[in-house]
Amino acid sequence: MKDTRLPDWLQKYNHVRFNPLTGQNVLVSPARLNRKWAGASTEQCERLPAFDPTCPFCPGNQRANNDMTPKDGRFYPFYFINDTGAVVPPSDEVLASLQYEGAFHSAKIAFGICEVVVHHHRHDFTLATMPQESAVSVVNMWIQRYRELADRAFIRSINIFENYLFGASQKHPHNQIWAANYISPSQKVVLGNLQGYLDNRSACMLQDIAAFEVEVKERVVWSDDHFVIVVPFWAEWPFEMMIIPMRALDSVLDMTEEEIVSFIKAYSFAIHSLNSHFGGNCPYTAGLYQAPTDGSGNGCGFFHAIFRPPVLRSIGVYKWMVGYELMASPQRDLTPERAASLLRGED
Repeated sequence: MKDTRLPDWLQKYNHVRFNPLTGQNVLVSPARLNRKWAGASTEQCERLPAFDPTCPFCPGNQRANNDMTPKDGRFYPFYFINDTGAVVPPSDEVLASLQYEGAFHSAKIAFGICEVVVHHHRHDFTLATMPQESAVSVVNMWIQRYRELADRAFIRSINIFENYLFGASQKHPHNQIWAANYISPSQKVVLGNLQGYLDNRSACMLQDIAAFEVEVKERVVWSDDHFVIVVPFWAEWPFEMMIIPMRALDSVLDMTEEEIVSFIKAYSFAIHSLNSHFGGNCPYTAGLYQAPTDGSGNGCGFFHAIFRPPVLRSIGVYKWMVGYELMASPQRDLTPERAASLLRGED
């Protein structure tokens, strides 16, 4: 194998790193870590109660549509159709075929199903702090919902994601599932690159990356026989992490029972590593990347998860994608290797 040692200058000098999944570059500027920081701060994350009488997801409380949340904790996790979904099922064939073609513009109707999965009856739990069997039940519900939604003829992609204390209207442990009649542009790009790698090398890119990172160890945060957590070489956010399976999987449907438990351990460790480093409940957004449900991409090993905490130097200081990052390319100061070391608790 090619020499895996990084040259010293990558930790000292500003440079550009390439992301083989998206085909895009990220600017890494370690020299900027020496600058004085006077950026905006946010409020520290508060300690949440076990039960919140104002929370619509807590046992026995009422949701916006007047439905009642189960009083018995044994009925958790549970799911429901999002009351204000970003996409909704097509009401008739005419509506489903609407499209517009103009001189410079085009548009077509978007439809699908948006669901909410409430993880646990405890308001203050996360997937990392609830009992492991409860967390496994949540993943099993993801699998059950994925299977049922994928059977709908009009669904082409299913996105399972979680926003914790960031971008979420409720602090109760929950996630969303958006199933739509289209594949997002970013996922099309990743799918194309994974498929191209498979066609050219008869191997799955993500699994080759996982094996490489386990051997190098420098960017590994956690690993076992089934999954590895890495801070990607091309990470855009300061403490971004990827959870990559050691064998090629296309979706949650492909995981064995042993892999489900391993995935929960990895997911939990990612949360614990953030909380431990920052000394409190760290906000994050996490999502599962999965092959389209129309069969395209099957066999290329599309399944992986990404954590993107919005934090910069503390849970009270957010990282904002502004200026150059919005106009040109993502940029980071902390190198991924240094971030992985911090998340491993080595400093």
